[in-house]
Amino acid sequence: AFSEKAKEALDFIKEKGSEIKAAPPVASKKDNKDKDAEAPPNLQQLSAKAGATKNSIAKDLKMVKTLQTKLLSKAVASEVMKKMKGVFTKYDKNKDGLLDRKEIVAWAKGEYNFTVPEDSLDLITKAIVGEGKGVKADDFHRLICAVGVARERSKDQERKAEREQGEAELAEAKKKVQAVIDEIGTALKAASTDVTELNNQTRALPKDSKDMKSQAMVARAEELEASVKAAAEKAKAAAEQVENFGSDDVEKALEKWVKAEKNRMSNSAKSLDAQISKAKTAVSTFKDQVTKKDAAEVKALGAKSMKRLRAALAEKKVEPLELFREVVGSKETISKDAF
Repeated sequence: AFSEKAKEALDFIKEKGSEIKAAPPVASKKDNKDKDAEAPPNLQQLSAKAGATKNSIAKDLKMVKTLQTKLLSKAVASEVMKKMKGVFTKYDKNKDGLLDRKEIVAWAKGEYNFTVPEDSLDLITKAIVGEGKGVKADDFHRLICAVGVARERSKDQERKAEREQGEAELAEAKKKVQAVIDEIGTALKAASTDVTELNNQTRALPKDSKDMKSQAMVARAEELEASVKAAAEKAKAAAEQVENFGSDDVEKALEKWVKAEKNRMSNSAKSLDAQISKAKTAVSTFKDQVTKKDAAEVKALGAKSMKRLRAALAEKKVEPLELFREVVGSKETISKDAF
């Protein structure tokens, strides 16, 4: 309330400041006997006094709040101590004013559902009880802290065991996935070996075809087509393995790794497809060369045969039909060998 009054005074001075300044000075009732009477305060003095009053009130309020906090803290502490004493008495079954080992175990189990490990209990009693028979009421807060530490330690051990078990399970799951990756990798490598050899052979075709006869080229083309087909089948089988990889449920922690491995193997499979397509194109071009060379060879052979036939006709001085009968006899056609 005092703080509000001080604020109202300051707000009034702030709002009416210009009017107060403009107002004529108030005449003081001075007489000869009261020459030293105090003059009325001006605006500046009123503002200073209101501000000082407000600060004084704020300081007093702060002191009251601090005292209130201390009193409340003391009351809370008293309540906590009272409650602790009640818990101590509850588990002091033999009413000797001490909590022995058995009673400590019962208290931890009853209040925290925590079974104190023997080693922790030994440390606690050694530190708090010493040579005595149990924990005194005055040391009960120390027992609470010590058992709290033991609880946290036990939780840490449980968390560690869970973490290690999870890591072991994850490692086992990764091992199984790695086995599948290795299997696919073997298939890709086998296909890659065949494709590499196929590309080496097809790259040499333009040079080799210059010195090859058409029949040899036909045989070579058939051989390469069979190699292309075998390599394509291997690459396709490996690509299907890559496509199916990761379709089963995978541990969430392994998803990123599995995705990266699948992308890597998928790129390898795509590279094999591209190389096989290149080899097919090379073989197709080679077969076109076979057709052209075969036609050229047939044309050259025809010209050579006609030349020989004309020479034979001139030498024997016979008609073409007579020469034909001489070669084939009474047949109407000529065999390949006879030709």
